Amino acid sequence: MKDLIKKVLRENVGFISENNQDILSKLANYAGNDNLLNSIKSKIDGGLSERQLDVVKSKLYKNYITSKGIDAYSSMINSDKKYFLKNANTMISNPDKTWVLKNINDLEKFSEKLNPHYKFKEIKLGNKSDIVLNFIENEINNINNRVGFIDDGNWSVLNKIDTNYSNWFDLINQYDKKGELGNGTYESKIDNFFKERPINEILGSKKLDYIYSLENQIGKKLPKISYADYEMMIELFSGKHSIRDRIKKTTGIGDSAEAEFFDLLKDVPKENILNFSSPGNIVDMVFGVDCMIKMTKKGDNNSKWYPVQIKNNSESAKKVNIFKIGGISVFPNKGGFGYYTSKGDDVPGNFFEDFSFGNPKIPSSYDYLASQEIK
Repeated sequence: MKDLIKKVLRENVGFISENNQDILSKLANYAGNDNLLNSIKSKIDGGLSERQLDVVKSKLYKNYITSKGIDAYSSMINSDKKYFLKNANTMISNPDKTWVLKNINDLEKFSEKLNPHYKFKEIKLGNKSDIVLNFIENEINNINNRVGFIDDGNWSVLNKIDTNYSNWFDLINQYDKKGELGNGTYESKIDNFFKERPINEILGSKKLDYIYSLENQIGKKLPKISYADYEMMIELFSGKHSIRDRIKKTTGIGDSAEAEFFDLLKDVPKENILNFSSPGNIVDMVFGVDCMIKMTKKGDNNSKWYPVQIKNNSESAKKVNIFKIGGISVFPNKGGFGYYTSKGDDVPGNFFEDFSFGNPKIPSSYDYLASQEIK
């Protein structure tokens, strides 16, 4: 966090006036938990330029905005709101059979190749704790119940809206600048953006006749909606790609890193790579695994299947959960790729120097594999 904030301030904030040195000094030298950041939130609403304020706020409130965004997405696809989108260009529905079969196949392969030591390890995902194998089996058993935004039968990029705080941050600022979020603290403005309210407060009387007509057709009353809901509805009905464009802009760097990484692996035998980076891939979405690679680490005589997550920078590569299942995170670094094996790593390794991808001796049994914890 300390290095990240320093980088953000150095690259984006620019000249800082004398009055703000105390605030920004605390940010730049932050090394503890969120208590310090929370203690200075009340100070940042004055003195900074609009651009400086946006940069600092986007970092301070990232987790809070993301949490609200996850709740808004879940409410849209799981509540009665979805019935009012049946005529939208993008539907809320189940993916097609091809998507289902591919994901079942990928989940089974993931389970088959994962080191048994980690397959039977208890981890926490969201608010639930269980062994990894049970999480995998639960996804397979409930795959036909999974719903989301669907474009032509395919899992839409709009499903990334839940955790895409940059999109929410831009929309919140748009509403704030129009004076629609009140005059309170920035946190209260975030709350107002995601607050559900009577539809007439958002749509206005001109559009209510259409809503009433839909309610009669469906036989349900449209629940209260938020500005977040309204923005998603506009995107789904209008065919506009404003939200999609924001998501693609923020995920584009990560997609580029993935493409570069896989390109460097093009000579590795196909049977030694399992790629889970397709749109809506459950192995990727739930476990954070972009691929699994059978490879040998320097100093080890045996090949192993490693879960791998690809990030676009060193800071992000340290924050992943893939370490819980014996995986590694990789990121572009000095013309190649660096990697970490735990959040405590201070210095990244050199991925293409430390791993080989030939066909070394394979362990003879799962009993042997189970005894070999990936370091």
